[in-house]
Amino acid sequence: MLVRISKFRHIGNNAYLFSSVGFSTDEAISTTTKNPFLSDYLIKSLGFSREEANSATAKLNSMKLPKNPDLVIKFFQEICLERTDIKKLVSITPQLLFSDVNRTLKPKFQCLIEFGLSGSDLVNLFRSDVRALFRGVDSHFRPNLEYLRKLFSSEECLVKAIKKSPWLLAPNGPKQINPKILLLQRFGFSNPKIEKLLVQKPRVVLQKTGWLEEKLHRVEKDLQISPKSGMFFYGVIALVSVSNSTVKKKMGIFRSCGWCDLDIMTVFRKQPLCLVMSEAKIQRALDFFMGDSDTNRNTWFVILRF
Repeated sequence: MLVRISKFRHIGNNAYLFSSVGFSTDEAISTTTKNPFLSDYLIKSLGFSREEANSATAKLNSMKLPKNPDLVIKFFQEICLERTDIKKLVSITPQLLFSDVNRTLKPKFQCLIEFGLSGSDLVNLFRSDVRALFRGVDSHFRPNLEYLRKLFSSEECLVKAIKKSPWLLAPNGPKQINPKILLLQRFGFSNPKIEKLLVQKPRVVLQKTGWLEEKLHRVEKDLQISPKSGMFFYGVIALVSVSNSTVKKKMGIFRSCGWCDLDIMTVFRKQPLCLVMSEAKIQRALDFFMGDSDTNRNTWFVILRF
């Protein structure tokens, strides 16, 4: 069936003439979008390609057009988002263009900006969890941020942790995180040590409590590092960073160079961070020093740090 379409529509401050002459309706299904006017708007205002625009608008459930998407884009520009950042957000969730700036967007973004998150940080936050864009300020963001603020000595550290893991702001964050904080305290972690762990490995408190507890016990029993030792923190950093299979592989490298398990565990106990070194680096260090008769094995754990 051949059809001819000619329509003139306004979106925001832009006008579009959408027309097609003599095309098959079956063919059109695969080459156009349900919302051609919005696709044209994305191409002209944010530099979308035709394919990108059609892909974005396909995420909408209806052909309804936003009343004034220009206000949404203007707001993002006012909070110093680059055009590429705005494009990323709209690409993920074109529903943003239907938002009420004053009632929905402004309170949410201002709350996050007040806590020290910048434009690019906000984009990464919402890209990792797009549903966060539709959560309330007072019911979600502010309570979560206030809870997290108590765990950090400065907003700078808080922002660093959120940048590494935006999921710290996930729903029910405090309920999810608090059991891990209590567990760490049971193992002797001071507040500064907890903060340091959160800055370096924020995902630790987003795992299941049993997972973290197993890691803590392994540091104490397998590596034989007492929770009272200053090295316990580094043992935890090491074991939360690598899997059990990776530890076995690295032990195998030492064994291939003639090391017994007792000597290997001594190295891991004295310098647990060597567990996070690459296998290639460990192999190179061992190959280099194996022929040095003046190098005592008891000092190799120091050399391996470099």
